[in-house]
Amino acid sequence: AGVAWLLSAVWPFLFLLVDPTDVIFDYRVCASNYKFTAPAWNYLLPLVAGFLGLLPNLAVIATTITLLILAHRISKKRRDRLQKQGVITVVLIAIVYIISNIPHSIYFVGEQWMKCGPEGCAGCHGQEWHEGCPWLWYVWFYKFTWDIVPLNNLANVLIYAYSIKSFRSFGRKMWAKLIERQSGVVVQMSQSESTTGRTTSPVARVMNVTNTSNASPTSSGRHI
Repeated sequence: AGVAWLLSAVWPFLFLLVDPTDVIFDYRVCASNYKFTAPAWNYLLPLVAGFLGLLPNLAVIATTITLLILAHRISKKRRDRLQKQGVITVVLIAIVYIISNIPHSIYFVGEQWMKCGPEGCAGCHGQEWHEGCPWLWYVWFYKFTWDIVPLNNLANVLIYAYSIKSFRSFGRKMWAKLIERQSGVVVQMSQSESTTGRTTSPVARVMNVTNTSNASPTSSGRHI
């Protein structure tokens, strides 16, 4: 954890060290970003982006292989079969993590070799319009690198549901309970309308049904 915190401070430290005022509003992602116009970034950007981008992916690959080897050894010692659902879960999580994070590193490393026009431009990086600017790379691929990052979190639930039977059965039970509860609310609202003969707003109907279902027997004048 300490190493991760130190590595996360590399980019802010370099921003302050090279040029703390080199900031631009990036319309590609509608956020303020560092512009990387100083000549030092021609060497620092691919080096740091490549290192900090590849290091987590290499760590994920190494830990995944290590877990699979240990699981195989333990199952062999116990003369038991290797759990297929555990292997699928570990491998899929590693693959999705790499797919969602590696494009960002590819963009910053390859950005140094992308030029606007025959002579290139100083510090454009797709944030300003230039004739001959490779917008497929600077705009669309850059947006793709940011949009694919949440895939790592969104896919975890689907991976668990696909590979782990207990998680899948738990999800089905919770979904069945939710449908049953909603069906009960709808039935009670329809019965209430048929009894009173009045049509109330949806919010009032839900509040009325909730209060009726939560009321204790003594509150209505009945005694046990």
